[in-house]
Amino acid sequence: MQLLAMINESRCKTIADRNFRVSCHTLAKHGLIEKFRADNLSLAWRLTSSGGVRAEKYYNEITSTSESNG
Repeated sequence: MQLLAMINESRCKTIADRNFRVSCHTLAKHGLIEKFRADNLSLAWRLTSSGGVRAEKYYNEITSTSESNG
């Protein structure tokens, strides 16, 4: 929920918590993130190695596009 709060802080329109959870489970199903229990036993998510590769590629695409647009 902390991640959702951080995402929503940077958006004009907030993402509903249910939609966010469904999206996380979908990403996990596709092997891009994994669910685990943090040291304090709260639910946590992290990128898998393939998720990191995809995220880096996407990040590079959007940052190069925004830089070329000025």
